[in-house]
Amino acid sequence: MDNLKERQYNEAIKRFEEIIKKLHINSEVITKFKNDRRCFSNRTTLDNDIILPIINEYEDKHDALVYYSILSSTPYGNVLDMLYVSKYEDEWYLGDITEDKYIYVASYNITTGYMEHGLILLGNYYGILVRDIEGECANLND
Repeated sequence: MDNLKERQYNEAIKRFEEIIKKLHINSEVITKFKNDRRCFSNRTTLDNDIILPIINEYEDKHDALVYYSILSSTPYGNVLDMLYVSKYEDEWYLGDITEDKYIYVASYNITTGYMEHGLILLGNYYGILVRDIEGECANLND
């Protein structure tokens, strides 16, 4: 593993620790990432043959490390949100989860083929890290 990839990996572990602390998700997510170097939301139902090429292409094109991905059904189609560590270390703070549980991600709409970057709200769905659409996870774990 080259030096950048190692630093990205360590940054991903740090981000997982912050997410676990703020959202109280299952800490096994870090173990899974350490073992597989990939981690998906347990609610992801699309075949890995569809998801993995999207992630691999994103990582190759942007020299990034995708450490977690979430597939969500939205009014705009099936969206794959990729939590990632970029190659630009001076921008890593942008990937930190905010106090109000937002995080900057790369979002790929599988239905339309459209890619964008932006903030999404994260939630805890019975211990699983998910995209919280319209606050659906707000009271599930209280």
